[in-house]
Amino acid sequence: MESQHIIYIFVQCLIVLQAIFFLSMVDAAADMTTLPPNFVPVIDGAVTERPADLPEILSAPDAKGQICTLASLGATIVIWPEGDESREVQIKMPDRDVNVSTVQNCFNNPSSSVKPLLVVTWSSSFQLCFYISKDEITWNLDQIVFAFNTSEVPLGIAKSELRTFGSEANALSELKAPLGFSYRCLSPKQFVLLPLDGGSIVLGQNKNPNIPDKATLLLENFQFQPFLGDQKVFGEEIVCREDLLTKRHRRRRDSSVTIAVGSSLAVISVVTVMGYAIFRYIKVKAVGYDTMQ
Repeated sequence: MESQHIIYIFVQCLIVLQAIFFLSMVDAAADMTTLPPNFVPVIDGAVTERPADLPEILSAPDAKGQICTLASLGATIVIWPEGDESREVQIKMPDRDVNVSTVQNCFNNPSSSVKPLLVVTWSSSFQLCFYISKDEITWNLDQIVFAFNTSEVPLGIAKSELRTFGSEANALSELKAPLGFSYRCLSPKQFVLLPLDGGSIVLGQNKNPNIPDKATLLLENFQFQPFLGDQKVFGEEIVCREDLLTKRHRRRRDSSVTIAVGSSLAVISVVTVMGYAIFRYIKVKAVGYDTMQ
């Protein structure tokens, strides 16, 4: 009966240890996915080394030859004529061999200026324009405009037309940093683009002006800094929400693995010690019984 009682206690201990192990895993998972309130981008701390596979760094000089803007980005524009997803058109900016236009009056550029501080052109028919403003403390990316010639889009349209799309109002409010700092986001960020040229038909075929075209811009591996002054390289980084989230999850996963491994080792150790104790107890009882016989 005593051996059965010990085995019963042993089983109960195993159940308790299993419950503790399960709760520790749940706590770790919750800690990994819960974000603090008002989670906003922060300074990364130091300029990080750029991976070799990122797009080339684009440099936009001003009229005096000084660097006005540095940028590195991957960009893909997706257009749905008249909102028809079956006629989707994707236009990808190449990672190399793009042209960057010279900027006029970079450092005296007022907030009301309509001139972009970065204009990237490729294939002579596609152009991305970045409109930036600044105050005494911060620079802001206000709008992104995409312009293209319809003759370069493979939809069989004979007539060549220049069309433009622009980002929605206030859609880029997160893309800002203190003067002297860069904004970095390696994670993909998607922005809705709206027709800017007055016609709702960009690449449409049914010519129905009541059906608007739809488009999005996908930016990835993106780093941007205007108003560099005497700087020749990207300054300290303001990191986007998505990159911070990825880094936080990576840390939490590492912590969860540590907790799980530690709990598993603790359970194994306790089971081993208790199993050996029960084995010794039963063996001694058996030897004593044989001696009495």
